[in-house]
Amino acid sequence: MAQVNQGPLAPPPPPPFDPRPQSYYFYTARIVNACFNWSYKYIVFKRRLERLRLRYTTFKTILDSPAFQWDRDTNFVSATNDHWNDLAIGNEFVNAYRLQGEPIWKELTAIFARGRPDEGPHSYLAFSSDEGESSD
Repeated sequence: MAQVNQGPLAPPPPPPFDPRPQSYYFYTARIVNACFNWSYKYIVFKRRLERLRLRYTTFKTILDSPAFQWDRDTNFVSATNDHWNDLAIGNEFVNAYRLQGEPIWKELTAIFARGRPDEGPHSYLAFSSDEGESSD
């Protein structure tokens, strides 16, 4: 009997949602694993998501501070050394932004903006709308 090629299989249906906080990571990890054919364990997925959230909140703090200026075209953040040093206390990501802005800011905003990705000059939509423009 010949097998019929049915093309790529759809991911399995998501598991029932459990409202307990830890179940969010189980639920999300299962969906991501199924969609991308990955095999992240719950704890690895949770740690990675928490690190991405820290990157988002750190860079958002920088952008929201009037002491810092971000040039989106060059992806460079400028401020005085005193401002950098004050912000760097207790946050391991701040010093990385002295040389370059957040390389995945657009994606982080889309994930963590809590339903408000269209607010502000550094928003996901403001960032996206500039990509389609061409200079004549």
